[in-house]
Amino acid sequence: MNKENKVDIELIKKFFNKTCTEPEKEKVINWFVDYAFEQKLSFVLKKHWDELDHENIDIDGTTEKILNKIHHQIHLENFDKQNNQLFINKAVFYFSRIAAIFIIPVLLYAVYMYNQNTLVDYGDLPNQKTAYAEILSPLGARTHFTLPDGSSGWLNSGSTLKFPVKFSGNERNLELVGEAWFDVVENPKVPFVVNALGVDVVALGTKFNIRAYHDDKFVDITLESGKVVVNRKTKGQTKLIAELKPDDKVSISREEPELIKEKNVETEKITAWKEGKLIMRNEKMSEVFKKLERWYNIKIIVKDKEIEDYRYRATFQDETIDEILRLLKLTSPIDYLVKQRETEDGVFTKKEIILFLKKE
Repeated sequence: MNKENKVDIELIKKFFNKTCTEPEKEKVINWFVDYAFEQKLSFVLKKHWDELDHENIDIDGTTEKILNKIHHQIHLENFDKQNNQLFINKAVFYFSRIAAIFIIPVLLYAVYMYNQNTLVDYGDLPNQKTAYAEILSPLGARTHFTLPDGSSGWLNSGSTLKFPVKFSGNERNLELVGEAWFDVVENPKVPFVVNALGVDVVALGTKFNIRAYHDDKFVDITLESGKVVVNRKTKGQTKLIAELKPDDKVSISREEPELIKEKNVETEKITAWKEGKLIMRNEKMSEVFKKLERWYNIKIIVKDKEIEDYRYRATFQDETIDEILRLLKLTSPIDYLVKQRETEDGVFTKKEIILFLKKE
């Protein structure tokens, strides 16, 4: 076996003990992010399983979620030279928080993910199988991704994106729940199709934003550049409902045959979330609260419902939720109370903020 292609278990141990040199760190990270090493990693780790300490390992539901999150980060996050050191530091940080043995379930889970194939009918190839990957961006986080065709983008907090490990057929199909921004590689012969809660957004080469959360009444599509068409599936039939040009936005009701189209929108305001900014321009407080809940992974309880109809204008970047609450109190008739967090089965509950009108 070529030495460059060899997966070294001792080097992996050094990585998680933080004793690697910088070139060694880079090599280990490359093993994790390059699909070509997946089988080799699995083989080496299984072979050396008995050399690892198995005692006091408790893989419960919470740990499973952590492992899944780490798996998605390692296998699907864009790994480039500019962010190389940041990525390495994040990987070391996450894995140093749990026993090094957890690398085994992570990689075995990865192998399971990509080998538990679903049958897909390709006409002349009835036995052909395809494997799917799913990116999860947890509440309070944003996730950068690169797709098999070279397209890239960002996934907002509380969102999931499912896609084939390798695109094939006449379309590049993906499924989105939540919010994502896409930068699509052009391929006129193979359209890029994102299904978002029953709405299909079809693009060739373009940049656009989709917001499609389960708890939102509308699916919003905003086009930054290029061109997209929007189809809706109803009773098994697909119907063209909109064509967008740059700076167009369309909002499609999920329950009613309602469609609102806007032209010359501020796309930078809508897509600023991918750069870590929350921009509100005369938005209802009810929408502001939704964004804050997802952005900071908190729960907001509105005691006085008239607060939800107030309009708010602000730009937040890098502020903590406590700083934002203080700004809200200073610039609006709103006051707040932060509930003391409790524990359930040793885990702290989500932070809760109660909002109410200021007393005169």
